[in-house]
Amino acid sequence: MKVLMITSAYPSNITQSHGIIIASLANALSQKGIEICILAPKTTSKTPDTLNENVKVFRFNYFFRRKMQILSEGPGLYFQFQSYLLAKIQIPFFLFFELIFLILIIKKENPDLIHTHWIIPHGIIGAIVHKFLGIPHLISIHGTDAYIISSNRYYIQFLKMVLSNSNAISANSTHNAKMIEPFIISNSRKISIIPMGMGIQIPPIPSLKTRQINRKKNLNILFVGRLIELKGVDILIKAFVHILEKKPIAKLIIIGDGPEFQSLKQYSHNFSISHAVKFTGRLSKDELYDYYKIADLLVLPSRIVNGQCEGLGVVLLEAMAAGIPVIGSNIGGIPDIIIDKVNGLLVPQGEPHVLAEAVIQVLENPKLAEKFKKAGLETVNERFSWDIISAQFVDIYKKVLNK
Repeated sequence: MKVLMITSAYPSNITQSHGIIIASLANALSQKGIEICILAPKTTSKTPDTLNENVKVFRFNYFFRRKMQILSEGPGLYFQFQSYLLAKIQIPFFLFFELIFLILIIKKENPDLIHTHWIIPHGIIGAIVHKFLGIPHLISIHGTDAYIISSNRYYIQFLKMVLSNSNAISANSTHNAKMIEPFIISNSRKISIIPMGMGIQIPPIPSLKTRQINRKKNLNILFVGRLIELKGVDILIKAFVHILEKKPIAKLIIIGDGPEFQSLKQYSHNFSISHAVKFTGRLSKDELYDYYKIADLLVLPSRIVNGQCEGLGVVLLEAMAAGIPVIGSNIGGIPDIIIDKVNGLLVPQGEPHVLAEAVIQVLENPKLAEKFKKAGLETVNERFSWDIISAQFVDIYKKVLNK
């Protein structure tokens, strides 16, 4: 079986993280005997594709000069489109050249099925090819795409067109599936909820007890993610003011970059807690792993912003795999990962006092932390491993091709 996967980001080698989730899925599928081809845009980097010799990677240019191709750079198409005029200008060029290259690759590779990720722009291209060439099409919805389209009446027609020209539909969380369900025209099409796994592989990390013995006496609270309003880092900083009152040795480590980087640093300064808050900026996989080694807790305090919220919360899976207890907001796809009081704690969004109490509860109760650690590892292994996720996609591929 040959599957042509279309994505806006795919890493060239193991040092790159942009698109690593799609690369992890492609690798897991290839290990199950699926022949995978990838169609992705060229980036400003000229690094050759050496990530996986079992996966064919085809890349296309979509603007006049390669170094000007910013639409698919950085944190993703949506954020680039929102931030830069040049990215907005590049949208029609991107769609045109992706369609042209897709047709050429179809003629060359003759895939059995096209698997597109994100409704815009790739789902539209996959739907067009399905409609006019009859090639089976699976669309995978990741979150941002579902929110953008379902909340904009001008885009809904595109959504309906993509869904009606897809043989199967998958969403990475229950929340995202519910957003899309009202727009499915055919009763025969149901959404399969298949989560994405971790973007990085987490090697074995010492137990919580060993970590506490082998490091300084800080209690390290971790946040990992893009510094945008949706992530609720300001709520975590407010909560940390109360946490410090009861736990003076606590330290808040904020890992990531984004438009709120400087304002959040100033925010912590305004509360006179900057001495206990560390902003690392964006880190490599190895650097991130070093912080996982010393973490006592990871918090994902996401909030709903203009109807948009956390699609899944893959960083929670990374923390669980590292044996770190987790706390997350009870919104979006986060409850698909955290089962409250079983493998972590769920808290209401936007309530710093409640969040502070939850953090203190875990820090003061080693038995509870150990319980969450063990249950978290079971969650990752039993529900979110790439072996299990890829098997679910293989099952969909077979069902589509057998119809």
